[in-house]
Amino acid sequence: MITVVTVTKRDHLIENVFTNFEHQTKAEKEMIVVLNHSTMDVGEWKKRASLHHNIRVYVHHESATLGECLNLAASEASYSVISKFDDDDFYGPFYLTEVESSFKETDADVVGKAAIYTYFEEDELLSLFQPGQENMEVSAADFPTQRCLTGSTLSFRKDVVETIWFSEINVGEDIDFQKRCLRMGKKLWSCSSRHYVHIRYGDQTHHSSSHGTAVLKRVCQPIGYHIDYKNYVN
Repeated sequence: MITVVTVTKRDHLIENVFTNFEHQTKAEKEMIVVLNHSTMDVGEWKKRASLHHNIRVYVHHESATLGECLNLAASEASYSVISKFDDDDFYGPFYLTEVESSFKETDADVVGKAAIYTYFEEDELLSLFQPGQENMEVSAADFPTQRCLTGSTLSFRKDVVETIWFSEINVGEDIDFQKRCLRMGKKLWSCSSRHYVHIRYGDQTHHSSSHGTAVLKRVCQPIGYHIDYKNYVN
């Protein structure tokens, strides 16, 4: 069974958050949403969540870091595997099914994606970031310059996060978490690039990443323009 956790500060992404969870084919799942901004419409989020028996909404104070919000969500998780969903990306219907099978087949402690599809909204361009980094272990020797898991695709066993918490920071909490997992001898696994798309929005203020769109494009392998990425990656 899997607990999906999402931290958000953006009311306008409410449908994306719930839809990514609702269309998952895996039946044994729950979701915990953490709202992290004082202006958010908490009532609307709880009303939307009330349509399901397996979604809970929490509020963390605005000054709480992303790491603190993830720790709160993880502490409330009911199930043995926790899967982190970002509020603004696309998670295909078989995403959690692949997460589950990856844990079973590899005996990993943390799974995710090193190679990811990236959709540049402004150009309607679908690309692949870090091709060739699929279905392999992430070793301490390769991390993070040669291979690391994308933060928005991290899934981990709950017993891992019970001892290795996310640091109380807003940027780089995912890299720091993986680094400490490797130091503690945990096994990290990069699964396929399928079932997930990172959406790169035209509004550059949308992203917290220090890497600009132009830089990201240069290191991505173009797939094509005007592609229905939701069908393509599934």
